[in-house]
Order: sequence, then structure tokens, then C-alpha cells
Amino acid sequence: MPLSIITGKLMIILYFIPKIDKDNSTTFGNMLLNNIGNTAEAHLLTPRTEDIAHFEGIKIHYLSAYPIMIKRNKKRFGKVVNKIKPDIIHILGVWNMTASYIEKWALEKRIPVVISPLKGFAPWNIRHSYFTCKLPKLVMFQ
Repeated sequence: MPLSIITGKLMIILYFIPKIDKDNSTTFGNMLLNNIGNTAEAHLLTPRTEDIAHFEGIKIHYLSAYPIMIKRNKKRFGKVVNKIKPDIIHILGVWNMTASYIEKWALEKRIPVVISPLKGFAPWNIRHSYFTCKLPKLVMFQ
């Protein structure tokens, strides 16, 4: 079991996943959440949707589903982080404006961040709508 270097207790991990599949099995994020609940204290931060999957042993915290609600999401993020005090934040996926803000806010609070781009940096994904979609997001993510 992963133990926190700081506290010596079970590691507290806050995951941010921009989209969760309802069927609870098809994506890497869903498979990870289905298996991590037994090895660490895991929390999920995700935009609020009607049809979200439920994961055993995972506490779900919600953000606004609208990416333009930056101030509201920052306030909610701060409340969640202050309440659970995560040892690390794991962001699954790139090309999402909210993910870039989560990284920025976590670094402001000096919380280590791990980013798993999944297929976000695959050549076919980079080329797709590069100048109209990907380049602006890449600049924002930096």
C-alpha cells in the first residue's frame, strides 16, 4: 500500500478526470478508479453530470460542468483540497481547460501533480484541428 512520506499514513490521492463513462468499465480512468480504492484513500474530482458511474471506495467531488465557471470551480477546488489534504493530484487527460486550471491551482498550493495524457499527445490527435483547437489549448495549458 502506498504510504505518504509526510504523514506515514495511507496516501491520499485526488484524481481529476474530465469525463467518466457511465458503463464504468471501458476507459483507463474507470479501470484505475475501480482498482485504486483498496490501496489508497482516493477521491475523484469531476464535472457534474447526470449519468456518472459510481466507484467502490471512492469519494466523488463535483465541479461545475461549464468550463467558463472558473471562479466557482477554483472555490470548489480549494474547499475539496482544504478538506481532504491530498498528498498528490493525478490529472487524467489533456486538452481540457479545467485540467489546466486544476494543475495551476494545485501548484499554487504546492501539491505535487501527475498528468497522464492518455492519448492526448498521439500524433493523430495533435494534427487534428491543430491551429483552430489544439494550439490554443496547448498555449493555455502551459
